Amino acid sequence: LSYNGSYLFNSAGPSELGAEGLLLLNSRSLTAKNLSPYKHSAFIQAGYQIHPLVNGGMGVMFFPRNKAIFLSPFVTWNVFQDFDIDFIVQGFYGENFTSGSFDALSISYFLRGKWSF
Repeated sequence: LSYNGSYLFNSAGPSELGAEGLLLLNSRSLTAKNLSPYKHSAFIQAGYQIHPLVNGGMGVMFFPRNKAIFLSPFVTWNVFQDFDIDFIVQGFYGENFTSGSFDALSISYFLRGKWSF
């Protein structure tokens, strides 16, 4: 079992930015000065080796003042000695712009093969 946690303070991030800031994560160039569009970000990740060939975990990024959250569960399967397959989900959740309710704004699924040589 492994854990990882971090906190990021972005002095240039607006404190009143709502969940629409999650959409900015993929629509702008990433630099060391703008890792997050929000002023405060917290990240927690946990991983566990379910089986000698299967590893799973979850990454969660909180944006407490902005009512937004990012969830990313993943599973890695070691198919061969040098080949892994990853299944990754990325979900952005926040306050809906029109209804004001807390909804999924975007959910993406990824399947990745990795050959190590």
